[in-house]
Amino acid sequence: MRFRFKTGSQSGAIFLALIAVFFVAGCGSTTPAAKGTTTTTRSATATPVVTVTANTSLCDLMSLSQVGAVVGGTLSILERNVTKNGTENAANCTYLPAEGSGQRIAGEISYLFCPNGQVCYAADKHDDASRGETETTLSGLGDAAFWAVAAGKPYTLQLSVLKGNVLLVMTLLGTNADGSTMLNGAIGLARGALPSI
Repeated sequence: MRFRFKTGSQSGAIFLALIAVFFVAGCGSTTPAAKGTTTTTRSATATPVVTVTANTSLCDLMSLSQVGAVVGGTLSILERNVTKNGTENAANCTYLPAEGSGQRIAGEISYLFCPNGQVCYAADKHDDASRGETETTLSGLGDAAFWAVAAGKPYTLQLSVLKGNVLLVMTLLGTNADGSTMLNGAIGLARGALPSI
């Protein structure tokens, strides 16, 4: 399985995370009516419009402790960046243990903003399959989802979830030998983040 964890030589190469959410509600405007009075005009709908962008605040959708619980250890470092590749922007979040801790755990979570979400999803699926990773389709998670593992690496997995034109990609290195606990935890993290995307 490919890992996109950032090293000094790989800075900016991460493919894979909290959302800048701007609520534009019909708050209304105040206009003068007659001398000494005002009239408040409200828009027809009070439903807020949510705009999501590739912003490092997306990393706050999943905390160090939440990701640490999924991979089975304590994570202390959260690195954030935004990358651009042509028309695609990504917010990338890398969760790491403290330096010198000796723990082999990590998480890389990216939110990829695509002009066409289905095309991005298909490309991600093809990319994993081309490396011989075993893919399993998941139902009931976002618009489409799958998880992938590489042979001989049961505690390394990637969960990809599409919602609209945003592809959430989680690559996790954990300590759980069968990987099932990590997968269930990753699905839980994705479910918690999807409403904000």
